[in-house]
Amino acid sequence: MAPGATVPSPCVNICRMDEKTALCSGCYRSIDEIICWSKADNHKKLEIWDLIQQRMLP
Repeated sequence: MAPGATVPSPCVNICRMDEKTALCSGCYRSIDEIICWSKADNHKKLEIWDLIQQRMLP
């Protein structure tokens, strides 16, 4: 990632929390991750992206 660049949001405008996983069905974030996203620094956002990618694996 280029210095000064902003980490893009994983939001895909499908905002539904799955009762079984407690994750959003669209972006695979937890409610706590969604809430903190706007105030998180790039390091934290990249950590969340790593978690999302792991959650998307079958």
